[in-house]
Amino acid sequence: MDSNAIRLEIADHVPVGYLPRYLASEAISLFNSNRELRVLVERVNPPPAPTQQWLLCRLKACWPSNFQPFASDTYQPIPAEATNLRQWPQG
Repeated sequence: MDSNAIRLEIADHVPVGYLPRYLASEAISLFNSNRELRVLVERVNPPPAPTQQWLLCRLKACWPSNFQPFASDTYQPIPAEATNLRQWPQG
């Protein structure tokens, strides 16, 4: 189980999905700073779209002045040398 999972529910507590894992830690950081978060449905994608893509949502929040989104190591680009497969041992 992902301890950072954020379940999205409509007003009567019916679950409609989850915030993607790569956004969850950022949203938790904003929420913990006592900021209001709102998730708005932008578009409904009916079948044959996969269920995890039925709703396209937008997250809206007020950021504290010192908040830097996607600044942690998790969101940094992979160095080019790490993607050069020729340097890896063959075997």
